[in-house]
Amino acid sequence: MVDKAALQIGYAKTAKKVDMKRIKAVTWNILTQASNEDKENIGASPEKVQDKKSRAEGKVEETNFSHVYRLLKQPHRLPSKMTENLSVPLAFLALLHLCNEENLEIVPESNLSDFTIRRN
Repeated sequence: MVDKAALQIGYAKTAKKVDMKRIKAVTWNILTQASNEDKENIGASPEKVQDKKSRAEGKVEETNFSHVYRLLKQPHRLPSKMTENLSVPLAFLALLHLCNEENLEIVPESNLSDFTIRRN
């Protein structure tokens, strides 16, 4: 017989609402180290932030996911409620979308504690 207490998995009891488009836009700005003009638009709506055509021209700085996540959690990057609801899995999901759209590569570290994001 299986112990039911051992099978309990902690998960959110309520759904969290986040704007994935905005998380992706802010993540892209972090990865490309956007110009000062674009950084001013980080808190703006996704429509005001770079469109997909101009995003493809951005040069991706090689960086670690843990660094990107720490920057995403800064209060001035996203609205406070979204920052509160942002989790590592949501940030990773946004990054996976960007990797697919922008042809980025995820390279694990040797000890698998983190990974590097770079242009493929």
